[in-house]
Amino acid sequence: MKILVTGKSGQLARSIAQRCDASDEHEFIFAGRETFDLNHVDQIEDWVCSQSPQLIINAAAWTAVDAAEDQAEAAFLMNSEVPFQLAKSASKIGARLIHVSTDYVYDGLKEAAYIESDATNPQGVYGRSKLLGEQRIGSVFDDFVILRTAWVYGPYGSNFVKTMLKLGETRDEFNVVEDQFGNPTSSLDLADAILCIVDHWDAGRLSPTAQIYHCAGAGNTSWADFARRVFSMAQVAGNKPVTVRGIPSSEWPTKAVRPANSRLDCSKFQWDFGMQMPAWEESLQQTIHHLMQTTDQGGGSAA
Repeated sequence: MKILVTGKSGQLARSIAQRCDASDEHEFIFAGRETFDLNHVDQIEDWVCSQSPQLIINAAAWTAVDAAEDQAEAAFLMNSEVPFQLAKSASKIGARLIHVSTDYVYDGLKEAAYIESDATNPQGVYGRSKLLGEQRIGSVFDDFVILRTAWVYGPYGSNFVKTMLKLGETRDEFNVVEDQFGNPTSSLDLADAILCIVDHWDAGRLSPTAQIYHCAGAGNTSWADFARRVFSMAQVAGNKPVTVRGIPSSEWPTKAVRPANSRLDCSKFQWDFGMQMPAWEESLQQTIHHLMQTTDQGGGSAA
């Protein structure tokens, strides 16, 4: 199967590339801005058709949550117009589409973990742009899978874990919100989940399509406890101790509203694909070990 992956330089596409075995029967094309700039939305269809993929994995997205409030046009272009054009292109050439979405499509007011059929109610530009992207894909064709995930981190790009490690180099104590809860998700685990879908599709075991799934790390925690776990693991590996003080969101105002509850119930994905996402603590340990062996710890923010 010929597979086109967008967002080549992002943490998810790079994780997919790492998980792809050199002898894999599939042919992967990783496309970034040096290949084609997705901002040229009027040219996406011609470009995709020229590549003739059988499957498109859209790993490109605007993930700067706060910046989206001031740059709504750019966020909506990347998160809704680009997926729409990719879906149109896939429909035209008979390809399929895997699109990655977010927990921010929910308002975070539910007390239990969200299931796929729960009502959406995004509270900011980022969430609204991602939800519109989902809806516009569904308006074009039905040969797609949408994965809603949360709190993605990994060895590549900018993310919460790398930001914490970077801050910990120069600070011994700082504040992290403790009243927002979610499922930390390794980008490598998410890549494995995507490749699991690819295998099911390739083997003819995925029917019907036009499905939305929740796919995130097993278990949940708060941002403060997530940070504490990062530093405790890093300390075991040789870093200095760092103290995390948990604070309410009211003491850490942000331009965009974050859902207080981002927990996602992933049982539908597990049932349909027979894949249990690893416990987030286990995957975090692997990521910390990798990052402690490298110098590529550049800072960033959680998406």
